[in-house]
Amino acid sequence: MKIEFPMNYRGADILVRGEYYPGESQTFDHPGSPSEFLLQEILYKDIDVLDIINAEAIINYFFEYEDMLV
Repeated sequence: MKIEFPMNYRGADILVRGEYYPGESQTFDHPGSPSEFLLQEILYKDIDVLDIINAEAIINYFFEYEDMLV
């Protein structure tokens, strides 16, 4: 599912867009899988800055607030 959320990154208001894949529960014959968030765009004043921002920090933020964002 497509996800879009605003956040403040080091004093700059940015908009994050990506694709969220919910995890699967473990069952008797299936090990399950964790949730995934794939970054597609990080916009600052309508400019995509994905290549110059620490993507790991954005993904960590997403999973810290996953329940509120999904």
